[in-house]
Amino acid sequence: MNQNQAQALQRIIEQASAQLSNHQGSLVPALGMAITVAEHLGMKDEKRWFEHELSGYAKGRRTAGPMMLGDVLGVAENSDIPERVARYRRVEGSFYIATSSNPARDMPYLHFFYQPIAEIEALLQQQSQSQGQFTVTIPWNSLPPIYSSGLTELLVAPQSVTVYFSPLQLAGILSGLRAELSRFFPTARLLVEANLPPPAPPIPVSTSTTTTGNITGQTITIVTASGSAKVEASSVSKTDTSSAIATLREEVAAIQDLIIGNRKEILEFERQQDDIKLTLNKIVNRIEERLANKPVVNNEELTNAAVEATKELVISKEVDPTMLKQISRHGITQSLVASVIFEGIQQAWPYIQAFAKTLGGP
Repeated sequence: MNQNQAQALQRIIEQASAQLSNHQGSLVPALGMAITVAEHLGMKDEKRWFEHELSGYAKGRRTAGPMMLGDVLGVAENSDIPERVARYRRVEGSFYIATSSNPARDMPYLHFFYQPIAEIEALLQQQSQSQGQFTVTIPWNSLPPIYSSGLTELLVAPQSVTVYFSPLQLAGILSGLRAELSRFFPTARLLVEANLPPPAPPIPVSTSTTTTGNITGQTITIVTASGSAKVEASSVSKTDTSSAIATLREEVAAIQDLIIGNRKEILEFERQQDDIKLTLNKIVNRIEERLANKPVVNNEELTNAAVEATKELVISKEVDPTMLKQISRHGITQSLVASVIFEGIQQAWPYIQAFAKTLGGP
Protein backbone atom coordinates (compact mmCIF):
# COMPACT_ATOMS: atom_id res chain seq x y z
CA MET A 1 0.00 0.00 0.00
CA ASN A 2 1.49 3.35 -1.02
CA GLN A 3 1.01 6.66 0.74
CA ASN A 4 -1.74 7.86 -1.61
CA GLN A 5 -3.76 4.67 -1.10
CA ALA A 6 -3.37 4.92 2.66
CA GLN A 7 -4.55 8.53 2.66
CA ALA A 8 -7.54 7.63 0.47
CA LEU A 9 -8.54 4.84 2.86
CA GLN A 10 -8.18 7.17 5.84
CA ARG A 11 -10.56 9.65 4.18
CA ILE A 12 -13.08 6.85 3.55
CA ILE A 13 -12.82 5.69 7.17
CA GLU A 14 -13.36 9.24 8.47
CA GLN A 15 -16.38 9.68 6.19
CA ALA A 16 -17.83 6.34 7.31
CA SER A 17 -17.35 7.21 10.98
CA ALA A 18 -19.23 10.46 10.40
CA GLN A 19 -22.05 8.51 8.72
CA LEU A 20 -22.31 6.13 11.69
CA SER A 21 -22.51 8.99 14.18
CA ASN A 22 -25.88 9.91 12.65
CA HIS A 23 -28.12 7.31 14.31
CA GLN A 24 -31.05 8.32 12.09
CA GLY A 25 -29.18 7.76 8.83
CA SER A 26 -29.07 4.68 6.61
CA LEU A 27 -26.32 2.11 7.12
CA VAL A 28 -26.05 1.43 3.38
CA PRO A 29 -23.40 4.10 2.60
CA ALA A 30 -21.22 2.96 5.55
CA LEU A 31 -21.51 -0.66 4.41
CA GLY A 32 -20.34 0.29 0.93
CA MET A 33 -17.33 2.06 2.39
CA ALA A 34 -16.62 -0.89 4.71
CA ILE A 35 -16.51 -3.23 1.68
CA THR A 36 -14.03 -0.93 -0.07
CA VAL A 37 -11.79 -0.68 3.00
CA ALA A 38 -11.92 -4.43 3.72
CA GLU A 39 -11.02 -5.24 0.10
CA HIS A 40 -7.96 -2.97 0.10
CA LEU A 41 -6.80 -4.35 3.46
CA GLY A 42 -7.22 -7.97 2.40
CA MET A 43 -9.92 -8.63 5.01
CA LYS A 44 -11.78 -11.22 2.94
CA ASP A 45 -14.16 -12.51 5.63
CA GLU A 46 -15.25 -9.00 6.63
CA LYS A 47 -15.75 -8.09 2.96
CA ARG A 48 -18.07 -11.11 2.45
CA TRP A 49 -19.92 -10.25 5.65
CA PHE A 50 -20.64 -6.66 4.62
CA GLU A 51 -21.59 -7.74 1.09
CA HIS A 52 -24.21 -10.07 2.58
CA GLU A 53 -25.53 -7.24 4.71
CA LEU A 54 -26.07 -5.21 1.53
CA SER A 55 -27.46 -8.00 -0.66
CA GLY A 56 -29.06 -10.26 1.95
CA TYR A 57 -28.16 -13.71 3.21
CA ALA A 58 -30.07 -15.61 0.52
CA LYS A 59 -27.28 -14.84 -1.96
CA GLY A 60 -24.78 -17.18 -0.30
CA ARG A 61 -26.96 -20.28 -0.41
CA ARG A 62 -25.78 -23.17 -2.59
CA THR A 63 -28.33 -25.82 -1.59
CA ALA A 64 -32.06 -25.90 -0.93
CA GLY A 65 -31.72 -27.55 2.49
CA PRO A 66 -30.43 -26.19 5.80
CA MET A 67 -26.96 -24.65 5.78
CA MET A 68 -24.60 -23.44 8.45
CA LEU A 69 -24.49 -19.66 8.58
CA GLY A 70 -20.71 -19.80 8.16
CA ASP A 71 -21.21 -21.70 4.87
CA VAL A 72 -23.69 -19.08 3.69
CA LEU A 73 -21.18 -16.35 4.48
CA GLY A 74 -18.27 -18.32 3.03
CA VAL A 75 -15.93 -17.30 5.86
CA ALA A 76 -13.06 -19.22 7.48
CA GLU A 77 -14.08 -22.17 9.65
CA ASN A 78 -12.74 -20.62 12.85
CA SER A 79 -14.22 -17.17 12.18
CA ASP A 80 -16.45 -15.67 14.88
CA ILE A 81 -18.39 -13.65 12.30
CA PRO A 82 -21.35 -16.11 12.00
CA GLU A 83 -21.93 -15.94 15.75
CA ARG A 84 -21.72 -12.15 15.69
CA VAL A 85 -24.21 -11.95 12.79
CA ALA A 86 -26.66 -14.29 14.56
CA ARG A 87 -26.39 -12.11 17.66
CA TYR A 88 -28.23 -9.21 15.99
CA ARG A 89 -30.10 -10.81 13.06
CA ARG A 90 -31.61 -13.67 15.09
CA VAL A 91 -34.67 -12.20 16.80
CA GLU A 92 -37.11 -13.82 19.20
CA GLY A 93 -40.74 -13.23 18.30
CA SER A 94 -43.88 -15.06 19.33
CA PHE A 95 -46.89 -16.66 17.73
CA TYR A 96 -50.25 -17.64 19.13
CA ILE A 97 -51.98 -20.97 18.83
CA ALA A 98 -55.31 -22.22 20.11
CA THR A 99 -55.50 -25.55 21.94
CA SER A 100 -58.31 -27.26 23.79
CA SER A 101 -56.77 -26.24 27.13
CA ASN A 102 -55.64 -22.74 26.17
CA PRO A 103 -57.36 -20.70 23.43
CA ALA A 104 -54.46 -18.20 23.07
CA ARG A 105 -51.15 -19.78 23.93
CA ASP A 106 -48.07 -17.58 23.39
CA MET A 107 -45.19 -19.54 21.81
CA PRO A 108 -41.63 -18.15 21.36
CA TYR A 109 -40.06 -18.29 17.89
CA LEU A 110 -36.49 -17.56 16.76
CA HIS A 111 -36.33 -15.88 13.37
CA PHE A 112 -33.31 -14.96 11.27
CA PHE A 113 -33.94 -11.83 9.19
CA TYR A 114 -32.10 -12.58 5.94
CA GLN A 115 -33.19 -9.47 3.99
CA PRO A 116 -30.75 -6.80 2.76
CA ILE A 117 -30.25 -4.13 5.38
CA ALA A 118 -31.97 -1.52 3.19
CA GLU A 119 -35.16 -3.63 3.21
CA ILE A 120 -35.04 -3.91 6.99
CA GLU A 121 -34.61 -0.13 7.25
CA ALA A 122 -37.65 0.32 4.98
CA LEU A 123 -39.72 -2.18 7.00
CA LEU A 124 -38.83 -0.38 10.20
CA GLN A 125 -39.78 2.96 8.73
CA GLN A 126 -43.16 1.58 7.64
CA GLN A 127 -43.81 0.10 11.07
CA SER A 128 -42.85 3.32 12.87
CA GLN A 129 -45.34 5.20 10.72
CA SER A 130 -48.13 2.71 11.41
CA GLN A 131 -47.09 2.28 15.09
CA GLY A 132 -48.02 -1.39 14.93
CA GLN A 133 -46.37 -4.75 15.31
CA PHE A 134 -44.28 -6.35 12.63
CA THR A 135 -45.42 -9.79 11.48
CA VAL A 136 -43.80 -12.58 9.46
CA THR A 137 -45.85 -15.47 8.09
CA ILE A 138 -44.04 -18.82 8.06
CA PRO A 139 -45.56 -21.60 5.88
CA TRP A 140 -46.01 -24.92 7.69
CA ASN A 141 -43.61 -26.72 5.36
CA SER A 142 -40.91 -24.13 6.12
CA LEU A 143 -41.06 -24.60 9.89
CA PRO A 144 -37.98 -26.30 11.36
CA PRO A 145 -38.69 -29.71 12.93
CA ILE A 146 -38.26 -28.33 16.44
CA TYR A 147 -41.39 -26.24 15.89
CA SER A 148 -43.50 -28.45 13.60
CA SER A 149 -43.02 -31.51 15.82
CA GLY A 150 -43.92 -29.49 18.91
CA LEU A 151 -47.09 -28.22 17.31
CA THR A 152 -47.98 -31.70 16.12
CA GLU A 153 -47.69 -32.95 19.70
CA LEU A 154 -50.21 -30.25 20.66
CA LEU A 155 -52.51 -31.57 17.91
CA VAL A 156 -52.10 -28.32 16.01
CA ALA A 157 -51.11 -28.21 12.33
CA PRO A 158 -51.91 -24.79 10.82
CA GLN A 159 -51.13 -24.01 7.19
CA SER A 160 -48.88 -21.21 8.37
CA VAL A 161 -47.71 -19.47 11.53
CA THR A 162 -47.78 -15.69 11.98
CA VAL A 163 -44.91 -14.47 14.16
CA TYR A 164 -45.12 -11.09 15.89
CA PHE A 165 -42.21 -8.72 16.53
CA SER A 166 -42.09 -5.24 17.98
CA PRO A 167 -40.52 -2.41 15.95
CA LEU A 168 -37.91 -2.10 18.72
CA GLN A 169 -36.69 -5.61 17.95
CA LEU A 170 -36.30 -4.73 14.29
CA ALA A 171 -34.37 -1.61 15.33
CA GLY A 172 -32.08 -3.92 17.30
CA ILE A 173 -30.86 -5.44 14.02
CA LEU A 174 -29.77 -2.02 12.81
CA SER A 175 -28.16 -1.04 16.10
CA GLY A 176 -26.30 -4.36 16.25
CA LEU A 177 -24.86 -3.87 12.76
CA ARG A 178 -24.07 -0.22 13.52
CA ALA A 179 -22.10 -1.35 16.58
CA GLU A 180 -20.18 -3.89 14.51
CA LEU A 181 -19.30 -1.27 11.89
CA SER A 182 -18.26 1.09 14.69
CA ARG A 183 -15.79 -1.60 15.80
CA PHE A 184 -14.57 -2.35 12.28
CA PHE A 185 -13.50 1.14 11.19
CA PRO A 186 -11.19 1.94 14.15
CA THR A 187 -9.49 -1.44 13.60
CA ALA A 188 -9.14 -0.65 9.90
CA ARG A 189 -7.70 2.76 10.74
CA LEU A 190 -4.98 1.15 12.85
CA LEU A 191 -4.11 -1.24 10.02
CA VAL A 192 -3.87 1.61 7.55
CA GLU A 193 -1.72 3.72 9.88
CA ALA A 194 0.60 0.84 10.62
CA ASN A 195 0.50 -0.36 6.98
CA LEU A 196 0.18 -3.91 8.28
CA PRO A 197 -1.69 -6.92 6.88
CA PRO A 198 -4.91 -7.85 8.69
CA PRO A 199 -4.57 -9.93 11.84
CA ALA A 200 -5.02 -13.70 11.67
CA PRO A 201 -8.55 -14.97 12.41
CA PRO A 202 -9.09 -15.34 16.16
CA ILE A 203 -9.05 -18.78 17.75
CA PRO A 204 -12.64 -19.39 18.93
CA VAL A 205 -13.04 -19.50 22.69
CA SER A 206 -16.31 -21.38 22.56
CA THR A 207 -18.37 -23.32 20.09
CA SER A 208 -21.95 -22.93 19.01
CA THR A 209 -24.20 -24.61 16.50
CA THR A 210 -26.02 -22.34 14.07
CA THR A 211 -28.59 -23.97 11.80
CA THR A 212 -30.20 -21.91 9.10
CA GLY A 213 -33.55 -22.86 7.63
CA ASN A 214 -34.95 -22.09 4.20
CA ILE A 215 -33.23 -18.81 3.67
CA THR A 216 -34.67 -18.30 0.19
CA GLY A 217 -38.14 -17.84 1.69
CA GLN A 218 -38.90 -17.41 5.34
CA THR A 219 -35.73 -18.06 7.33
CA ILE A 220 -35.09 -19.54 10.72
CA THR A 221 -31.81 -19.64 12.60
CA ILE A 222 -31.59 -21.66 15.79
CA VAL A 223 -28.50 -21.10 17.88
CA THR A 224 -27.55 -23.59 20.57
CA ALA A 225 -25.08 -21.68 22.72
CA SER A 226 -22.26 -23.47 24.46
CA GLY A 227 -21.14 -22.78 28.00
CA SER A 228 -20.42 -19.13 28.65
CA ALA A 229 -16.88 -17.98 28.02
CA LYS A 230 -15.23 -14.75 29.03
CA VAL A 231 -12.73 -13.18 26.65
CA GLU A 232 -10.07 -11.00 28.16
CA ALA A 233 -8.60 -8.33 25.89
CA SER A 234 -4.82 -8.46 25.82
CA SER A 235 -4.39 -4.97 24.44
CA VAL A 236 -3.24 -2.31 26.89
CA SER A 237 -3.28 0.55 24.41
CA LYS A 238 -4.17 3.91 25.91
CA THR A 239 -6.58 6.51 24.65
CA ASP A 240 -7.22 10.17 25.40
CA THR A 241 -9.29 10.37 28.59
CA SER A 242 -11.50 13.20 27.36
CA SER A 243 -12.25 11.25 24.17
CA ALA A 244 -13.15 8.14 26.16
CA ILE A 245 -15.52 10.14 28.40
CA ALA A 246 -17.10 11.76 25.35
CA THR A 247 -17.62 8.32 23.78
CA LEU A 248 -19.24 7.03 26.98
CA ARG A 249 -21.63 10.00 27.03
CA GLU A 250 -22.54 9.48 23.37
CA GLU A 251 -23.21 5.77 23.93
CA VAL A 252 -25.32 6.45 27.02
CA ALA A 253 -27.38 8.98 25.03
CA ALA A 254 -28.00 6.30 22.39
CA ILE A 255 -28.10 3.33 24.79
CA GLN A 256 -31.41 2.20 23.26
CA ASP A 257 -29.46 1.34 20.08
CA LEU A 258 -27.09 -0.95 21.99
CA ILE A 259 -29.53 -2.96 24.10
CA ILE A 260 -30.28 -6.46 22.80
CA GLY A 261 -32.74 -9.11 23.96
CA ASN A 262 -36.12 -10.66 23.31
CA ARG A 263 -39.33 -8.70 22.96
CA LYS A 264 -40.16 -8.68 26.68
CA GLU A 265 -36.65 -7.55 27.61
CA ILE A 266 -36.69 -4.74 25.04
CA LEU A 267 -40.09 -3.51 26.27
CA GLU A 268 -38.86 -3.63 29.88
CA PHE A 269 -35.85 -1.52 28.91
CA GLU A 270 -38.08 0.99 27.13
CA ARG A 271 -40.11 1.50 30.31
CA GLN A 272 -36.95 2.15 32.35
CA GLN A 273 -34.99 4.03 29.69
CA ASP A 274 -35.00 7.50 31.31
CA ASP A 275 -33.98 6.19 34.76
CA ILE A 276 -31.26 4.00 33.21
CA LYS A 277 -29.76 6.91 31.28
CA LEU A 278 -29.85 9.12 34.39
CA THR A 279 -28.01 6.47 36.43
CA LEU A 280 -25.42 5.78 33.72
CA ASN A 281 -24.71 9.49 33.29
CA LYS A 282 -24.09 9.82 37.04
CA ILE A 283 -21.52 7.03 36.77
CA VAL A 284 -19.85 8.67 33.75
CA ASN A 285 -19.65 12.01 35.59
CA ARG A 286 -18.02 10.32 38.59
CA ILE A 287 -15.57 8.47 36.33
CA GLU A 288 -14.59 11.81 34.78
CA GLU A 289 -13.96 13.25 38.25
CA ARG A 290 -11.80 10.28 39.27
CA LEU A 291 -9.70 10.51 36.09
CA ALA A 292 -9.39 14.31 36.04
CA ASN A 293 -5.59 14.14 36.50
CA LYS A 294 -4.97 11.35 33.97
CA PRO A 295 -4.67 12.64 30.38
CA VAL A 296 -4.61 9.11 28.93
CA VAL A 297 -6.12 5.82 30.15
CA ASN A 298 -6.50 2.23 29.03
CA ASN A 299 -9.66 0.14 29.20
CA GLU A 300 -8.70 -1.51 32.50
CA GLU A 301 -8.21 1.86 34.17
CA LEU A 302 -11.58 3.04 32.85
CA THR A 303 -13.30 -0.08 34.18
CA ASN A 304 -11.60 0.25 37.58
CA ALA A 305 -12.76 3.87 37.73
CA ALA A 306 -16.30 2.69 36.90
CA VAL A 307 -16.16 0.14 39.75
CA GLU A 308 -15.07 2.74 42.30
CA ALA A 309 -17.50 5.36 40.93
CA THR A 310 -20.37 2.89 41.27
CA LYS A 311 -19.41 2.08 44.87
CA GLU A 312 -19.17 5.78 45.79
CA LEU A 313 -22.56 6.58 44.29
CA VAL A 314 -24.20 3.71 46.18
CA ILE A 315 -22.60 4.78 49.48
CA SER A 316 -23.72 8.39 48.96
CA LYS A 317 -27.19 7.11 47.99
CA GLU A 318 -27.03 8.99 44.69
CA VAL A 319 -27.94 5.83 42.77
CA ASP A 320 -30.35 3.07 43.69
CA PRO A 321 -28.80 -0.43 43.90
CA THR A 322 -32.08 -1.85 42.58
CA MET A 323 -31.67 0.19 39.40
CA LEU A 324 -28.06 -1.02 39.04
CA LYS A 325 -29.32 -4.59 39.28
CA GLN A 326 -31.91 -3.90 36.59
CA ILE A 327 -29.27 -2.34 34.33
CA SER A 328 -26.93 -5.31 34.68
CA ARG A 329 -29.69 -7.69 33.59
CA HIS A 330 -30.01 -6.12 30.16
CA GLY A 331 -28.02 -7.54 27.26
CA ILE A 332 -25.85 -5.00 25.44
CA THR A 333 -23.90 -5.00 22.21
CA GLN A 334 -20.11 -4.85 22.49
CA SER A 335 -19.22 -1.20 23.07
CA LEU A 336 -17.22 1.04 25.41
CA VAL A 337 -20.17 1.51 27.76
CA ALA A 338 -20.53 -2.30 27.90
CA SER A 339 -16.86 -3.02 28.63
CA VAL A 340 -16.51 -0.15 31.11
CA ILE A 341 -19.77 0.69 32.90
CA PHE A 342 -21.74 -2.56 32.59
CA GLU A 343 -18.60 -4.52 33.48
CA GLY A 344 -17.91 -2.09 36.33
CA ILE A 345 -21.38 -2.64 37.78
CA GLN A 346 -20.86 -6.41 37.61
CA GLN A 347 -17.51 -6.17 39.42
CA ALA A 348 -18.90 -3.80 42.06
CA TRP A 349 -22.04 -5.85 42.67
CA PRO A 350 -20.68 -8.13 45.47
CA TYR A 351 -19.61 -4.99 47.36
CA ILE A 352 -22.99 -3.34 46.75
CA GLN A 353 -24.82 -6.39 48.08
CA ALA A 354 -22.66 -6.46 51.21
CA PHE A 355 -23.18 -2.74 51.76
CA ALA A 356 -26.95 -3.08 51.35
CA LYS A 357 -27.03 -5.83 53.99
CA THR A 358 -25.26 -3.61 56.54
CA LEU A 359 -28.13 -1.16 56.08
CA GLY A 360 -30.72 -3.90 56.54
CA GLY A 361 -31.44 -4.30 52.83
CA PRO A 362 -32.10 -7.56 50.95
